[in-house]
Order: sequence, then structure tokens, then C-alpha cells
Amino acid sequence: MSRPRIVCVVGPTASGKTEIGVAIAEAVGGEIVSADSRQVYRGFDIGTAKPSAAERARARHHCVDLVEPDDTFDVARFRAAAAAAIADITRRGRAAIVVGGTGLYVRALLGGLCPAPPRVPAVRAVLAQLAHVDGAPTSCAACVRSKSRSRRAAGSRSGKTRTGSARRPTTRS
Repeated sequence: MSRPRIVCVVGPTASGKTEIGVAIAEAVGGEIVSADSRQVYRGFDIGTAKPSAAERARARHHCVDLVEPDDTFDVARFRAAAAAAIADITRRGRAAIVVGGTGLYVRALLGGLCPAPPRVPAVRAVLAQLAHVDGAPTSCAACVRSKSRSRRAAGSRSGKTRTGSARRPTTRS
């Protein structure tokens, strides 16, 4: 089976993507698949430029209000939801119009995801515990200190200082 042909309307927030997408959907008998990393969250209606009720009435929208704000949602989940929406849209003989400003989402949808190891719940649990006990800023500072120590250690092995310049030999008079 060949891949469906889809139209993508992409660009920055408040650039008119939704209006263009809705106009295209009306003209070709299509439906919108949102590619916005914030519009997937229910209740995030302010600051996300979600399509209005009037815009949603003019064209059916998918991948909007999918999850609660405290749910984990990543590009892999987006790709699965968007691919399912596109399959449903094209199965019904309609055109899919991808509209959004999250480039990672659009790239993953069109080109796939690179193979990557799954997340490690144990590591996340340790980081969450650090944030809970020490507070997020302290945990972040600990990560930065750890990276700085790693860089200094790597620099001393390579003969470079933290700024990357060669270390000058010391001489005594």
C-alpha cells in the first residue's frame, strides 16, 4: 500500500496556519491533524493558539486535547496518534492536512523516528526522587556540576583547559 499524500501547513505560532489549514480542508474536503506539542493537552486553551470552536466546526480536527496535562506525551506517542488519524481520514476518502509548528512532530510523522533505546524508568525515578528531596533547582545544579566535573576530567586527559585552549607548561624561576 502506498503512503497517503498529505498537505502540511507549518510555521511559527500566530502565523495563520490554522486559518490556512481550515480553508484548505474546506476546499478539498479534508480534515486537520494538529502537529503542535501543546495542543495535545486538555485544558491548555490559553497560550497554545488552539483552534476555536468555530474553526473546529468548519473542519474536523485530530490530535487536539488528547491527554491530560500530567500525562506523559512524547513524539513517539504523537506519531502513533497522527498516523492513526491519517489512516482513518484517508480510509474514508478524505484529505489529511497536517497543521502545526512543532517541527520535530512533523519530521517524525513524515520521516519516522530513529531507533533509540526505550526510556529507563529507574533513572527517571532517581531523578524524580532527587527533585523531590533537593528541589528541582538543586537537582539541576547537581547535573550541571556533574557535567562540569566530567568536562574538566576530560580536559585534563586531553591537555585542554575548560575553555578549550592548550595548557601552558609551568616554569619556575
